[in-house]
Amino acid sequence: MAEKKQTVLTILMDLYAQVEESNTKLRYIVLSTFRDVVESRRDVGDIVAQMVNKITSDVPELNSSFYEEIMRISHK
Repeated sequence: MAEKKQTVLTILMDLYAQVEESNTKLRYIVLSTFRDVVESRRDVGDIVAQMVNKITSDVPELNSSFYEEIMRISHK
């Protein structure tokens, strides 16, 4: 569990670094998810699924391969 959590946190940090500063909505979603993964006792896969749903509805222009990759990792 700790390894999966660490992997997801690393991906979220990388994603956050790649998001343009002007895209405050996406940066906020990623940062909030990072906080949830660190602080919550909920399943990491559930937290990431919630993030993906939020991004899908709020930032639909993102590449779908991102969703597939992060969902694959978080549900191992």
